[in-house]
Amino acid sequence: MVMQHGAVLKNIRIEGRRTSVRMERPFWEALESISKEEGRSIDDICEEVSSHKAGSSLTSAIRVFVLDYVRRMSGFAAGRAAIQ
Repeated sequence: MVMQHGAVLKNIRIEGRRTSVRMERPFWEALESISKEEGRSIDDICEEVSSHKAGSSLTSAIRVFVLDYVRRMSGFAAGRAAIQ
């Protein structure tokens, strides 16, 4: 089975300004699920991620946020700190 994970470009708003983010489809799908679960808009979540990113790109910071969220929800205990 071949999975299609091509990058998808979407526009989001951060502090009222439109910006484009290109991520693979599974990350967008996970971010949409997180948005519904948390009762927040994708823009809202991305704005919070943007305010906490430390020198990385917004796209990279969003991917890490999604991964961390999924790990927390699945009970994965290792987290990023164990990898660093």
